[in-house]
Amino acid sequence: MAEFVYFALYFALLCISLPSTEPSSTEESSSSLTRDTSEEEDSHSACMDRLNPRTGVSDCQANIRNCNPAFMGGIWIIVMKQECPKACKDAGFHIFDPNVVDC
Repeated sequence: MAEFVYFALYFALLCISLPSTEPSSTEESSSSLTRDTSEEEDSHSACMDRLNPRTGVSDCQANIRNCNPAFMGGIWIIVMKQECPKACKDAGFHIFDPNVVDC
C-alpha cells in the first residue's frame, strides 16, 4: 500500500508540474517504478535512482532542481527522496533518512 501512496503522490506532482508527462492510459499510469540495476547491487542498493517505466531511463538528472528543499516550497522532496536518492546526493542535497546507508 505504501508503494501505491508514493506512486500516487509522484503521479499527482508530475501532473501539476509537468502536464505533458501525464500518461495517456490507465495501463501506463499503473506501471510501477523499478530500480536502476545498471550498477552492481550491493549494500548501497537503497541509494540508486529509479527508472521511468515508460522510457526505461532515469529522469533524475533532468529534474535535479527538485532535490532542493527551497524549490517550489519543497513539495518534491518526498518524491525525490524515494525516486532519485543517488542523483540528489551527488548534487550535494542531503534529504535522506539518517537510518539508510549513505551512498
